[in-house]
Amino acid sequence: MKKLLIGFHHGIGDFIAFTPALRALNNIYDEIDLCCKPDLLESGFLQHCPYITQVIPCLEHPWGKTRPIILEKNANRFQELLMDGKYHNQFYIPDNWVGKKPEVYVDYCCLKAHNFDPEDEANWELEVWAKSDQYDEFLEHLEGNKPYMFVHCHTPLWPGKSFEIDELPEVKSFKGRLIRTDENKFPSINMAFLCMREASSIIIADSVFMWAAWAMNLSIDYVYFGSNDLRVHPLDQHRNLIKRSNIEKWV
Repeated sequence: MKKLLIGFHHGIGDFIAFTPALRALNNIYDEIDLCCKPDLLESGFLQHCPYITQVIPCLEHPWGKTRPIILEKNANRFQELLMDGKYHNQFYIPDNWVGKKPEVYVDYCCLKAHNFDPEDEANWELEVWAKSDQYDEFLEHLEGNKPYMFVHCHTPLWPGKSFEIDELPEVKSFKGRLIRTDENKFPSINMAFLCMREASSIIIADSVFMWAAWAMNLSIDYVYFGSNDLRVHPLDQHRNLIKRSNIEKWV
């Protein structure tokens, strides 16, 4: 029985980007346990994940002034889980883990250490697990019919990504309802993905929904990453990341 422990202190969007590598690692190991932040578990995103055997929510957010301290604490907690010797191998996703090209978005060295070469993966498909058995619950939550526009324009932890949508031509000309994530309390992130999947058009300001749209082969009508994201990742890289979407407008 080959067991792998993955340490992952990143968020949902990064995990969606990581799903091709996770799927490949699942072909190598019999069981995969995930050590992560509590909010990744609490979001409901992993509820239907077929690749994770156990979720261990013991890591903290490694951001802010205490970042170095938190990173060290997370590393120590990860090492404590390895001490009982039940894991055949470990895979700790590093703090800076962008690969050689944006669509891969994993650490090559870590993967190659597990006998998996990203260059050999012919079908690099992202995954989300918003299941049809949640569809009735989704419709009940929505309390209305189509057409509607899925809008995410407010990111509490990243004010620079938030933006006002009232003057957007797409919004002013839309003949339907706006389903906004900051006004709708979705029971789980998967429910939000179902909502986005059925929307007439999509406006987003968050990489979580960008990755999810890619995974579901959806077209995004308007996307805004904020000045910080555009500084970290050039605009042409963002275009490459969401190459399957039909981006008509950029801020």
